[in-house]
Amino acid sequence: MNKAILISILLMIITITSVFAQDKKSFTTYWDNGLKIESADKNFKLKMGGRLQYDMMFMSQSSKLDVAFSDAYNGSELRRARYYFSGSIYSNISYKVQIDFAPNTIAVKDAYIALHKLPLISNIKVGKFKVPFGLNTLTSSKYLTFMERPTTSNFDSERHLGAMIYRHHLNKRLAWQAGFFYPNQDENKYHGNGYLLALRITGLPIYNVADNKYTLLHIGASFVHEFHNGNPFEIKNRPESHLAPKYSNFKIASVKFSNLYNVELAYIYNRISIQSEYHFMDFVPYTSSDDKHVSLNSFYGTLSYFITDDHRSYSQKKTFFGKVKPNNNYGKDGIGAIEIALRYSHLDGQTDHYVYGGEMNNIALGVNWYLNPAVKVAMNYVYSINPAYDGTADILQMRFQVAF
Repeated sequence: MNKAILISILLMIITITSVFAQDKKSFTTYWDNGLKIESADKNFKLKMGGRLQYDMMFMSQSSKLDVAFSDAYNGSELRRARYYFSGSIYSNISYKVQIDFAPNTIAVKDAYIALHKLPLISNIKVGKFKVPFGLNTLTSSKYLTFMERPTTSNFDSERHLGAMIYRHHLNKRLAWQAGFFYPNQDENKYHGNGYLLALRITGLPIYNVADNKYTLLHIGASFVHEFHNGNPFEIKNRPESHLAPKYSNFKIASVKFSNLYNVELAYIYNRISIQSEYHFMDFVPYTSSDDKHVSLNSFYGTLSYFITDDHRSYSQKKTFFGKVKPNNNYGKDGIGAIEIALRYSHLDGQTDHYVYGGEMNNIALGVNWYLNPAVKVAMNYVYSINPAYDGTADILQMRFQVAF
């Protein structure tokens, strides 16, 4: 994305905001975890916001890992620096554009248009957005319990160009999403024969948010079929710290297609939250002799507890987790919300004559301090075990976040 496009977007935002601000009779401007502007009849809405995440990391690794990975250093980074604007037009069309500046390049993360209230399918979304797969991957980075997603999520497709239909049933207790995507590898265009087919179904057998008894049970299943057309597949995995070395490498030289399956479970009972997912990924490589399948298994389990009288938040509309809203913000009203968490994750890739997968086990401890709905301070300790090199690593990291 060049500077001309960025300047055009910024000028458009300024123009829209100025027009809305001048027409005080028709539009209202207010703050609700982001700057919002809406018309009196609610037909036109605009929201602007963003997130800033600054991370610091300190690590040490065993001598055997020192030999294999010499790039294990302490460090810090701007993990994310994003700006977005979203809204709706005539109440039945919505849109969003999100841009990230953190990697010292301008990257378009989301850019989509959605049509609503359609017959039968109800909703359709087109553009660049997340593939409907995986509870942790779909949950925004600003609402995660830990600073980084588990290694399980590294194999999820995340954002691609495509189209998706989706709908809710039974008063939003049942939902599904189905889409066709291109494997554009986070770029803004694609030419080729590859494609992804994705399906996700979720349900809420238990959902009670009344009388100060926040209780819910979320279950779901996802499936992605990807046609690779003989292209290579490779993912290098860090031990759940973005500044750490990539200890595990799953690589196949040439792949026909892959199938990725996922089951997800989440349970919240007031202050307590349990979340878990299991991934199974099956590959059919191009080989000269046979069509031997190669598989990968991965899972994680997370347990969290709020010391204060608060809880995690779930979005029925989006079918994944949202922001934590402390009952008492930090300041004269109180101390905010404090959460402690434990997570275990396991990755097991098959190893044979043409595939190197590797195994990784991570144990993570976390403490989150939510000062208010927009500000969060997180501290994580990660103990990573790498059987392939018979080595371990200790990682301590912190994040300061503003997100609205």
